[in-house]
Amino acid sequence: MTVLITGGTGFIGAEVVRLLLERGEQRPVVFHVSSNTQRLGDVLDQVEPVRGNLGNFNHIKESLLPFGRSLRHAARYSTSRMQRAR
Repeated sequence: MTVLITGGTGFIGAEVVRLLLERGEQRPVVFHVSSNTQRLGDVLDQVEPVRGNLGNFNHIKESLLPFGRSLRHAARYSTSRMQRAR
């Protein structure tokens, strides 16, 4: 049984994906919101990317059902608040 990784295309998530592959994980599934998989470029052929909506609980629940494990590295962030503080 493989693992589902939310946020696997992000800075930390992509490194987690690489570590899992190094440890022998078979084709981890990377759940991502954006279409940008650039951070996984060197290992993209070894993962199964699934585009989804983390804001939709039912979508997440349905995506998790086939997996025994999941690692959550997704985050919702905005820079607008930080820019106003300057």
